[in-house]
Amino acid sequence: MAVRLYITLTSYASSRPQVLFIQSPLFTSSLLFRNNRLQLHKGIVAEVTENMNDGMWVEVRLIEAPQTPDEIGAVELCHAQDIVKILSAS
Repeated sequence: MAVRLYITLTSYASSRPQVLFIQSPLFTSSLLFRNNRLQLHKGIVAEVTENMNDGMWVEVRLIEAPQTPDEIGAVELCHAQDIVKILSAS
């Protein structure tokens, strides 16, 4: 199953953001940086706090967790396969 990623890029020449669509059978977390917001499975939104630079794992802080709201603010490891899309890039 392919992973679909949407990355919004803003050019200095244009005030209009451009959306870049990437479809890849394997996503690597090396594209992620601190403060990137991610959409994970089950509607979870998380913010990258640290990239392990191994291509698979990032540390994230949960911002939205619809099924388990008591976990909001928790910091945990996230595998690249759990990422649905990048919501914002820093």
